[in-house]
Amino acid sequence: MLLHLWHVQRNWSGIGYHKVIQRDGAIENGCPEFWPGAHVRGHNRNRLGVCLIGRDEFTLGQLDSLERVLT
Repeated sequence: MLLHLWHVQRNWSGIGYHKVIQRDGAIENGCPEFWPGAHVRGHNRNRLGVCLIGRDEFTLGQLDSLERVLT
């Protein structure tokens, strides 16, 4: 996964998100769900880190996938 490599290249241990949702709605795994993430300082324990690729507007496919991940 390119996002994991991007994090490693910056001397981090790896991706801090548990799930990454691509623009087409594809759900990719990041770090294992039983690991604390590294996505929100001070709020990583007992939280699921989800990243939607994009900036301002997300696709319907992403929003559908986000709902599946959260349920």
